[in-house]
Amino acid sequence: MKNNSAARPSLAASFLNFCTSVSTFWRAVTSAVVGFAAAFLALWLLSAALRPQSVVVAELNLPPPLIQQGYTPEVIVRRMLDDVNRLRDISNIDRAELATFEGAPSTPPPHLQSVGGISLGSIEYVLRAILGHTPLVVQGEIIAKHRDQGGPLFEGRLRLGATIISEREGKLATPDLDKLIQDLAFDLYRHFDPLRAAYAAWNLDDLEDMRIALRQLLASPRPEDRKYGLMLRAYIVAPALAEADLREAIRIDPSFIHALSLLSGLERRRGAYETAMGHAEQAIRMAPARGLGLYAKGRVQRSEGRLAEALASLEEACRREPRLATCPNQVGEVLLEMSLRSAPPDALQRAAYTAFLKAAEIDRSYAAALSNAAWAAASYGDLPEALLLANAAIDLAPANATHRLRQAWILKRQGADAEAWQALSDALRLQPAALDEPPTPPWERDMVREIVNWPGYSAR
Repeated sequence: MKNNSAARPSLAASFLNFCTSVSTFWRAVTSAVVGFAAAFLALWLLSAALRPQSVVVAELNLPPPLIQQGYTPEVIVRRMLDDVNRLRDISNIDRAELATFEGAPSTPPPHLQSVGGISLGSIEYVLRAILGHTPLVVQGEIIAKHRDQGGPLFEGRLRLGATIISEREGKLATPDLDKLIQDLAFDLYRHFDPLRAAYAAWNLDDLEDMRIALRQLLASPRPEDRKYGLMLRAYIVAPALAEADLREAIRIDPSFIHALSLLSGLERRRGAYETAMGHAEQAIRMAPARGLGLYAKGRVQRSEGRLAEALASLEEACRREPRLATCPNQVGEVLLEMSLRSAPPDALQRAAYTAFLKAAEIDRSYAAALSNAAWAAASYGDLPEALLLANAAIDLAPANATHRLRQAWILKRQGADAEAWQALSDALRLQPAALDEPPTPPWERDMVREIVNWPGYSAR
């Protein structure tokens, strides 16, 4: 009896210890779960706060005649957003987007899972409101002004609250409704993301719209905006001004590899290869994992005639910068230069054709890559494919004489003499001295010589 009674307290103590251990264990588990949930929630809310500004385009007011033709407000907004998306697609630059665009009206956030009875969607909505990330609503109208002769002139405005962000009126009015929609879309995109809008305008060869977007960037109080604005302005000004812009961009940010790469190109075009290589090497040191410095280095090596080294540098640059369309285009051009020294040249010409198509796939507005692919295809005998590519290049850049010269050359090789003479005439109308000046790409010399030796050319 004495032993049994002594065992009972011991058993009770063990049970209490067990319960305490279980309680401590569950408290630890609960704390860990709560801590994990809190960390996850914090990251989720932070990502919500850092998302691009959401922009909603409300249905525009339209004149009755347009509505009668089937141009409902919803259709106009859809088309405008299609054009915004097209601008986004061709503004390939490595900086985060500042805005997203949609046509649906702003609605309260959906109720997601909750913590402590509070909807995560509601928390996100409140946080966005505090940080100024609630959707901004753009409104506007299109009006039609009747003329005595011809159809109507269309004008349009877009507003953000009381601020007019697009005013396509007066001299900017147009009888082409699609053109007006494109102009409004550009102004919408430019207002919220001037850098990407400027880059898109550059790719579309619309220098006036590009200048408008650049003014917005250069007037910004943010150094990040100004350095990109200076870099892009260097594309369209005289070499001396371009150099000043690029050096100022590098002063703002000494690690700005885009400006270093462009400065290397500027010196390369001047023939200062040693200086150009120095800027390229500096870009490589600043960002060894990126490919822009290697791209600039490969361009210098190509200019110096070191084609094998240039090809190696450019191929590695393309691997590191898979969205840089000019990189595979340069690879293709180097391969065509190498084919001039190779017998037979077909393998290198086919490899160049593949590289040009890759460039055109990365940037669907890249007319030069399509034109180069046309030359490469013609060089190894695929004339139907070459003509298709030349026509596609002309569709994208109808004022480019080089594309039309290549079209003429391909047509003549196909035996379509009348069409070839017309294409040649169009090319010389755009650039009268196109056949008198030595062609920049060395592989074009035989093409020019062949055209000049056509029977009857001198008489024309």
